[in-house]
Amino acid sequence: MAIYAGLGAYIFWGVIPVFWKQLAAIPPFEVVCYRILFTAICLFGILFVYDKGAIQKKVRADTRRMLGLHFFTAVLLSANWLIFVWGIVTGQLVEVSLGYFINPLVSVLLGRIVLGEELRGSQQLAVGLAFLSVMSMGIVLGRIPWLALMLAATFGLYGLLKKTRPIGALHGLALESFIMFPFAIIALYFVGSSHGFSGELNTSLFLLATGPITIFPLVLFAYAAPRIPLSTLGMLQYFAPSLQFLLGVWLYKEPFSLSEGVAFAGIWIALVLYSYDGVRQRRRELRIVS
Repeated sequence: MAIYAGLGAYIFWGVIPVFWKQLAAIPPFEVVCYRILFTAICLFGILFVYDKGAIQKKVRADTRRMLGLHFFTAVLLSANWLIFVWGIVTGQLVEVSLGYFINPLVSVLLGRIVLGEELRGSQQLAVGLAFLSVMSMGIVLGRIPWLALMLAATFGLYGLLKKTRPIGALHGLALESFIMFPFAIIALYFVGSSHGFSGELNTSLFLLATGPITIFPLVLFAYAAPRIPLSTLGMLQYFAPSLQFLLGVWLYKEPFSLSEGVAFAGIWIALVLYSYDGVRQRRRELRIVS
């Protein structure tokens, strides 16, 4: 059951661009503000009913430094959401998928630079190959794929900071959305809801749905993560960018040249090396434990 929940979460994240495309007429910044608002409201309701006082207890247990850390994770997550939505509605879904393909390798690199974690041979090769592939794509495109790099960097830094303060997926998102809630309210007040709920009913319903569609896959993931092997979870994560890539190329007919395909192939090879190294390391640790 757990593996199906994990697979369902990543498939949902993979096809969710179809949902965000329906809000293409609304500025991405405004969409993300509404997403923060309705995510916070939904999570407040869920935690009030099923886990009363959980967030308050966690806040009380945190020091000021840790609350500051949660503020930075909230900012990084909001920035990642904004880049993600902007990339989708501006027809750059292929580059969005690239960002999430290289994210695991960026996380490995950040672990080496910030935490001093050692990179094994296969990991070094994977990171190097991914770097060369991204650079070659920059040459092909005539520009550096900044959108993909910013997606990978914001989510990689988000994961790095979360690693220093472990907190459950739902509780973490709840705390982060509560932190950003007043900023979203202020932003909408000053920027103005140029479209939002003043438009068609369908648009209003889609905006209301931004909260539930944010939480639903996270509930599946929170259920699956502690119940299936980390190596399996690591392999499942590639379903999301793979589906995003297919949507961009085949459904939305985004331009994708042979040269870009070669660069993507290099990244896919890097991910195979990275995944193989992770599985091999996991088996080695299990042998030691047994």
